Amino acid sequence: MTGLTDPVGVSIVHPWDPWRQGVGGFDTFLDGFLRYAPPDWEIELVGTTAEPHVRRVGRWHELDYAGRKVRFFPTLADPNPNLVPRIPLSLQFSLAARLRRPQPSSRVVVYHRFESAYAVPITSPGRSAVFYLHNHPAEVDSPYSDVRWARLSALFRRLLVQHLNSASLVVCVDPRTPAWIAEALPGWRGQVMWQKQWADPRVFHLEGGGAVSDARAALRRRLGMGSDTRLLVFAGRFEKQKALFQLIDIFARARQQLDRLGLVLVGEGRLRRRMEEAATERGVEQAVRFLPPVSRADLASIYHGCDVAVCTSAFEAGPRYVFEAMACGLPVVSFDVGQVADLIGTDCRVGYLPTDRTASEFIKGLACVLSSPQTPERAARCAQRVAAHTPQAVLGPILAAYARLAAPDGAAPFAGGESRQPEQD
Repeated sequence: MTGLTDPVGVSIVHPWDPWRQGVGGFDTFLDGFLRYAPPDWEIELVGTTAEPHVRRVGRWHELDYAGRKVRFFPTLADPNPNLVPRIPLSLQFSLAARLRRPQPSSRVVVYHRFESAYAVPITSPGRSAVFYLHNHPAEVDSPYSDVRWARLSALFRRLLVQHLNSASLVVCVDPRTPAWIAEALPGWRGQVMWQKQWADPRVFHLEGGGAVSDARAALRRRLGMGSDTRLLVFAGRFEKQKALFQLIDIFARARQQLDRLGLVLVGEGRLRRRMEEAATERGVEQAVRFLPPVSRADLASIYHGCDVAVCTSAFEAGPRYVFEAMACGLPVVSFDVGQVADLIGTDCRVGYLPTDRTASEFIKGLACVLSSPQTPERAARCAQRVAAHTPQAVLGPILAAYARLAAPDGAAPFAGGESRQPEQD
């Protein structure tokens, strides 16, 4: 039996390899949790491995991650976490885990996809299940949905509700999801929390007090673009949800009205080739640059060299890259999705929120934002909008909830102290 003063234990079940991460908010959240959870917490992960010759499948490993010890059990090999496999990874993960039967040792078991509960179900008493909903469940059958559940939305909802009904805690990222849970689970006695997005200040921050000239010149040399090119940037998965064909169309139209524009697309996904074809069809291929997934530090340097971050997504829970771009001093033009509206407001010095989902309104926003020079003062104004959105601030209430669930009576006060400061990589 765990005592009140004993370290909190958390078992995470998710098809993920911390040492070879992919693109997306799941990976960034889990990375932040490992870095910022209290140093005396005992964390284990049932996941996947991108390097089975280093982290062998089917056995527990005691490993170091960002200065902390992590128990890690990879159930199968996933050599490229940025590619969507023909057989859904969640299904492969569940089958492999049921075959190898890793047993979590912690009182708190965390699932970042509800399907992972089939991989490692809770079979012994005294454990609490925590489920994360990183996307709004109602969007599963959206015309822009890229998940395979889209054709089985009724079954998806039934299975999801069944699992959530057994949870002690559900953490939602999309602001709309708590209301959805209240409607879908009347009488449920668990706790719901809303998780704001964050930008990790270790990585995403102003460069040189907001000076941008050196970063701008370096990025344009890297991309082979003119020194006077004004760069728009998107970072994330190249999938249907992101409405990237609309972004390419908007960019092509914007170039007819605004001078010297370039578009930088950082990421990977199933739509990469079709996006290249779309840029060629619109005659803007010479002004578009595709970059593969990069490290977070490299992504920050890209933001420092750009002029505006753009988001045309059909729906989002965050998106996180908007927070990270603003933390680097970059203004944002984005449709009203996820948590964007509270950041941007109506000040063109920090961004623009179009009033409708049309190209003309989005281009109006670009013109407004690009009409002001990118100065250190402006960069600081953008960064200030997300200054309070740090991993420590966002994770604090979640860590407290975990600690209560981990206590013998399931309701102890937060026993972990303040979240840790991670070691630099």
